Amino acid sequence: MQDFIIPLGTYFAPVLMTVMTSSLLLFVAALFLRHTGLLLKVGYGFLIWLTALIALRMLLTVEFPFTKALVLPKAISMPLSKFLHPFFAFGWLDISLWTIFRFVWLAGILIGGLKEWCKIRLLRNQVNSFGTDLTEEEPYRSMLRCIGENIPACLRIVSWKGVRVPCVFGLGRPYILLPESLDVNGEELEVILEHELAHVRHHDLLMKYLIKAVTLIYWWNPVVHFLNRQMDAALDMRIDEQLTREDPEKKRQYLSCLIRVAESAAFSGQESSPPLGISMCSDVSLIRRRFELMLHPRRYGMVISVAFLITAGIFVTSYLFKLEAVGYTSPEIDEAYFILTDDNAYVIKNSQGTYDVYWEGMYIETVETLRLYPDITKIYNEKGELIK
Repeated sequence: MQDFIIPLGTYFAPVLMTVMTSSLLLFVAALFLRHTGLLLKVGYGFLIWLTALIALRMLLTVEFPFTKALVLPKAISMPLSKFLHPFFAFGWLDISLWTIFRFVWLAGILIGGLKEWCKIRLLRNQVNSFGTDLTEEEPYRSMLRCIGENIPACLRIVSWKGVRVPCVFGLGRPYILLPESLDVNGEELEVILEHELAHVRHHDLLMKYLIKAVTLIYWWNPVVHFLNRQMDAALDMRIDEQLTREDPEKKRQYLSCLIRVAESAAFSGQESSPPLGISMCSDVSLIRRRFELMLHPRRYGMVISVAFLITAGIFVTSYLFKLEAVGYTSPEIDEAYFILTDDNAYVIKNSQGTYDVYWEGMYIETVETLRLYPDITKIYNEKGELIK
C-alpha cells in the first residue's frame, strides 16, 4: 500500500495550526506565570510580548504559498477525514461536521459581539445615570493636576456602586471608576489615580480591545480566556514597575494601597472590572507575583534572550508548515490526485443505505451520498447486480 495526501481544506488546516501554536505559546506563558524565579528573570515585558504574539497568531490565520505539508499519522488522519467529509447534501451545500462547526462558530461570534456591545452600552448608560462625577471636585481636581500632563480632556472620574475596585473603562471617552465604598487616605487615592491614568496614557485599553476581539473570534477555544487574564496581569505589572521604580517610600505606599484594594476585591461579590475595562486588581491570585516583581530586582540574562528566541521561532515555524491527513492506496497510483469517472469507477450500495466507492477495482471509501461523485453511474447492489 502507498500513501497519498488528503488536503484538510482551505480553512481547516490554518485553523488547526493556529490552535496548536497558540496553545503551545500559552503553555510557555503559564510556565513563567507559575514560577516566580523565571518571571523575575524575564519580567513583565516578556508576558506582554508573548500575549501580543498569541493574539497576532490567532488573528493571522492564513496559509502562505511556501507552506509545506506535514503528514499526520493514520490514527489521527482517519478521524479528521470523517470530520471533514460531507455526509449530507442540502441544495448546493455539502454538509460535514466541519461545515456545522463553522456555522456554530460564526453564530457564536455574532452573538458574543452583540452581547459585548450591549454590555458596554448598558454600562455607559448606568455610569452616566447613577454614577457621581468627581472630576471637578476636590481633592480629585488637584490630584489630576499634580499627577502630570497628557491627561485626556474628556477623562472623567466617577464614583459608582457597580464596581468593587478602581478601574478604567472607555476607549474613546475614558472613565476612572471608583467604588462608592472606597475607603482610602489621600496618599492611597493618589496612587490609585496614578495607576489608572498610566493605563490611559499607555493606551492599554487598545490592547484590551484587541484581546477581546480575539476572544470573540475564538470563543470556543479555552486558550483565549486565559489570554485575557494574562494580558490584564502583564499590563498591571508594567504599571507597578514604572510607578515604584525609583522611590522606596512610594513603593511602600503603593504596596499598602494594593493590599487594601485586593482585600476589597476578595470580599465583594461584584465583578472586578467592567466589560473591556482594566481594574487595579483584576486577579487577586496574582497579587503575590506583582509584589515579588516590585520587591525584587529583575535579573536579566540568557533566560530572557532564549525565551524571546524560542517563542519567536515557534511563531515563525507555524507558518512554514501545515498538517495534512494521509490516505492509503495501491502502488499503481503514483500521484496524490486522481479522477473517478464512469469508465474507471463504480459504486456498491449497501443494505444500510451507504455507498462503497471503488476505483479500478480497489476500495476507496464509504459515503452516505454520491453528490461528490456525479460522474459515476454504475451502481451495484451487494449481490453484484447492476441497479442503475
